[in-house]
Amino acid sequence: MNDTRKPSPEEWTVIGHAPVDAGCLMLIDPCYLRDSLFAGNEQIESWYDDAVVDNAEETHWPIKHVDQRLGHIVSTGYGDGFYPIEARFNSEGLIAEVRIRFIEEE
Repeated sequence: MNDTRKPSPEEWTVIGHAPVDAGCLMLIDPCYLRDSLFAGNEQIESWYDDAVVDNAEETHWPIKHVDQRLGHIVSTGYGDGFYPIEARFNSEGLIAEVRIRFIEEE
């Protein structure tokens, strides 16, 4: 976020975008992946198959739990896209909430 003004706690501010090519997005703490991603970890490969392959072959599911301790995979609803990531900040300027809208409400 390059804006120098302090956002109001009531407003949502776009802080980036999430590019999606698999029809789903993974929500995870990156420290859990640090060692696993580069070690040919079979569990990571299994998560990939569960998320990307299954999601492409089946009806879109709303959420898959990778491992309750590690993260979640959420369907984007209609599929691929470039989705805005929005945050709401508290009175101290810290991120209080984050949201990604995959489908605009009518």
